[in-house]
Amino acid sequence: MILDSLDNHTLYKSVHPLFREAFHYLVHTNFNTLADGKHVIDDDNLFAILNTYKTRAEKGARAESHRKYIDIQCLLTGMERIGHLPLDGVRAATAYDKKKDIAWYDVRCSFFRLNPGMFAVFFPGDIHMPGISVHSASILRKVVIKVRV
Repeated sequence: MILDSLDNHTLYKSVHPLFREAFHYLVHTNFNTLADGKHVIDDDNLFAILNTYKTRAEKGARAESHRKYIDIQCLLTGMERIGHLPLDGVRAATAYDKKKDIAWYDVRCSFFRLNPGMFAVFFPGDIHMPGISVHSASILRKVVIKVRV
């Protein structure tokens, strides 16, 4: 996992061959002009999912992981807590769904706060639980860049 400010994005352009293009998109796109939904950047190799949603309580929330894609989650407005746990040896609560590229977990995570202008990168070895309220439920807007592994 990586957690940083978007101001430092150039430090990570060599982590993956598609990160340079992914961060260029994050830095140079005016998300105020885009509707929520999927926005293709490079076919199935690199795309953005823009979402506006209400945060929720930690209790009853499930964590997730992916195998085919790395998530670069960048908060545009609002604030949220995100849970994280290394995947090492953790059993999924549900079988991996290959079509949706997701496995769900009922685990306790360590949490950090994501503020606007920050991003978190979750690799296939990272369990993560996004969308958790900081104080109480609130509306946020976020872009998730999906980077094929």
